[in-house]
Amino acid sequence: MRLASESLNGLLVKTITRNFDSLRRDAGFQVGQGNTDEFYTKYGYDNVNRLASVIDMSGTFNYGFTPNSASNLRASLTGPALSGTWTYEPGRDALTTVANMVGQTTVSSYNYQVNAIGQRNNVVQSGAAFGTAAFSRFLYDTTGELTDAKRYLGADPGNISSPVGSWRIFFYRYLQVTPFEQDQKISDFTKMATFVFRAR
Repeated sequence: MRLASESLNGLLVKTITRNFDSLRRDAGFQVGQGNTDEFYTKYGYDNVNRLASVIDMSGTFNYGFTPNSASNLRASLTGPALSGTWTYEPGRDALTTVANMVGQTTVSSYNYQVNAIGQRNNVVQSGAAFGTAAFSRFLYDTTGELTDAKRYLGADPGNISSPVGSWRIFFYRYLQVTPFEQDQKISDFTKMATFVFRAR
């Protein structure tokens, strides 16, 4: 059994009606009095049971997924005033770009370069929200942990001639796990802040 509706009778007189499709999936709900809907949401699905659309009183939002994929790798979102796109490397789910647009204007865009084991080497951000394009470069230690993150102006990750001020440069050092309890310290060398950890 599934709850089909709920009614409130008192200071507020409202009915929440819940809808299901022929496959008994959640198809949305509506709130109102009598035959008047004050609010509603409707859900639609694609042929592999993924959420493909949401309709409410502000408009319709459609979701697209990567071609020839039964996974949940989202490729697009379109709405009444905005849209977004996601792209991935061929053959693996490594994200390469994210772009957000209002009409024909790119508000924000992020372009990622990922190494062979899935670590991000750098990310370039651009768009109207940022004004000037900039990028970050990342380094890792032999165990795969982030050790260095530096930021530069420009759209070419190979050109590091315009570093952003030291407040956007971070270095990371990790603790060795010990079999006994002791207090140890790790510092952000740029901001000179100290964090205390307890090894267990």
